[in-house]
Amino acid sequence: MGIRRDMGELDAELDTSFGEHFIESDEMRNIMGFQSDIIFGSKGVGKTALRRALMEIHRDRFLGVVNVDLDHISFQQVHRALSDLRDTSQVDIDRIASSTWLNVLALYGLEAVADSLGEDDDLRRRIDSFLEREKIRKKHPNERLLDQVERFFALLGEIGLAGESGTRLWLRPSALDQVNRFPSTDDLERLLLDCQEALSRRDKPALVCLDGFDSIAQHTPEQRQVIFTGLIDAVQKAMKHELLRKVFCFKAFLPQELTDKAKAIVWDSDKYGLRTHLITWQPSEFERLLARRLRRFSRTKSTRFLDLWLDAMPESVRNSSHPLDEPSFDYIVRHTQYRPRQVLHHMQRIFDVWDSRSDSFKVDASIIPKVVSSTNRELAQFVVAQVAKVNPAVSTFVQSLRGGSSVMRAERVRQKIRQVFGAQEITEVNLALDELFGFGIVGYQKATNVRMGTPRQEFHFSFVGDHHVPDLHAAIDDEDYLALCPMFVEYCGCSPADCGAVVPIEI
Repeated sequence: MGIRRDMGELDAELDTSFGEHFIESDEMRNIMGFQSDIIFGSKGVGKTALRRALMEIHRDRFLGVVNVDLDHISFQQVHRALSDLRDTSQVDIDRIASSTWLNVLALYGLEAVADSLGEDDDLRRRIDSFLEREKIRKKHPNERLLDQVERFFALLGEIGLAGESGTRLWLRPSALDQVNRFPSTDDLERLLLDCQEALSRRDKPALVCLDGFDSIAQHTPEQRQVIFTGLIDAVQKAMKHELLRKVFCFKAFLPQELTDKAKAIVWDSDKYGLRTHLITWQPSEFERLLARRLRRFSRTKSTRFLDLWLDAMPESVRNSSHPLDEPSFDYIVRHTQYRPRQVLHHMQRIFDVWDSRSDSFKVDASIIPKVVSSTNRELAQFVVAQVAKVNPAVSTFVQSLRGGSSVMRAERVRQKIRQVFGAQEITEVNLALDELFGFGIVGYQKATNVRMGTPRQEFHFSFVGDHHVPDLHAAIDDEDYLALCPMFVEYCGCSPADCGAVVPIEI
């Protein structure tokens, strides 16, 4: 049998050949600047790769770099403390969360500056002394957030509360300004001023990346919304604050599925649009990604993607369900949600199966639909498990499609939502429909554009291109069509659609 062809590590965090594999996508160029950014993306779409590229490949662009891993953080504790503070002071919880995050971001920025300076540097010694005195040097992110909330409690005790006996306490207007103050202490403000002065002659800011929010899935929607909305607002304020914007650069990498409500708030606000990004991929970027991987074992000396692809893969694949001959590259990519990890997973499995059976270097087209069908089930199961953490009814919904067509009228989908999600009000139905679209499980097409009996039909999916439709329900009528993402068809046990193969297209 043939030698196993290794496409390389699928997880960017573990990739020991990351510099060799990474491609600079259009999205990467958008966030390469010194401005702070909010970056949304689904699991496997490349958030970690972007973060690693900033911190490793492009490290010299920044004065110093710090990565804040917020995985395994107990936001329940933070949310409870914020709620208690809100109940005591009557200050809006989102404002408290934003103030908390902004002060914590400044502390991480100080660490990034200190780590970039020599051990004998006076500014470094003063930063280290401040962080040690405040007992927050290299402290766990969860503890830092809680410490900041405790500072607010102490501040409330110092400035006093007004209210008659038996009534709810409230803050005087002057005291309210103190709770929302940034920087939170005079010492922190002096250090930030010193950083600004010391670094004014340099053309590099200190970079702070915030990543790893997987554990947030275990929290309630309210907790997630408060934490993420507060963080987003804090990063946006940091972009404009005189003490921060020229010295620090904050990049927050947020999971798309777990930040849906916070993201909607962001995109509904005019002030947040410019430095907010949704990571998506184009087919041309997948070609560049695969070219890097295929060169590892290719027989051709060419660097052109098509030459590398046809060296190992057949030109076309026969889709017997419709029937249709499809370019093999297009066939594989459309059976994903346009996430690099999913594409690489398909490719590795195809090579593994073929290399275990044949000595021929070029994969036979006949095995590709079978292998893709199998990996579709695995990938869909993983995605459903992820989004079920946000909405458990999603898993039941996709299973309820078993035996039916993969393309349905919107009216039929809304009926299923009512049954499965227990949605009675139209607003609940619309919210569930928007979530299914945002998760990349369904796409849509207007009825006037759908032709039955054709070999292929184009549908709009949220994961194609760089556009977003947060209110899908408002864009479609009951007679319009919704299509299941092709990657989910086998997992859901659906039959082929009468309108042909579903092809994702840009919105």
